[in-house]
Amino acid sequence: QQIMNKKNLHGLKLAKKAIFFEQKIMKEVVGSQDQIASSIGGFNKIKFLKNDKFIINRIPKKNLNNLNSNLMLLFTGIQRKAHNIAKNYVNKLSNKKEKNVLKIKRSASKIQVSFQINNQTKQRQSGRVGVYITSNENAKKPMPYSSGKTQSFGIRRFKSIVKELVDDKSGEQIRIIVWNSKRNTVLDEVFRIPN
Repeated sequence: QQIMNKKNLHGLKLAKKAIFFEQKIMKEVVGSQDQIASSIGGFNKIKFLKNDKFIINRIPKKNLNNLNSNLMLLFTGIQRKAHNIAKNYVNKLSNKKEKNVLKIKRSASKIQVSFQINNQTKQRQSGRVGVYITSNENAKKPMPYSSGKTQSFGIRRFKSIVKELVDDKSGEQIRIIVWNSKRNTVLDEVFRIPN
């Protein structure tokens, strides 16, 4: 248990407070697994869900014993900060919007949006992308991660995304949101629909 401002914080409450503080207050570009693991303790499988929720399943002791008998820990001498790695990934994934958005084309009843996500890291990256027609008012509202209304992607170097939307006249802008595999928003940009 942790005592903070004379309040007992432990388990899930402590994890959620730590995530909020690090990501929203300190504006660190990091995931959530370290905060959860250190707050809950033990060896667990953490499954991340929609709307910043997660499920924790304890790994059975017999599996741990088997794992421990097959592990070796080595110090390579290489050190890094998770924030710098995550920030580098976010910057390289989002890049500049002018390079990522290729075309927004409006026909009589449809809007076609095509753009490219670039990955300049050495590892394969994955996540989801959402493309929405929006108004000025709604463009600033937070958009929750949703697997039902988004498209998954996996990229080594670049990925072309083409999305066709029904032009319901609900707005004059296109909003593109990209989430990484940890469900963090790495790109949230708005573009005017040409006439």
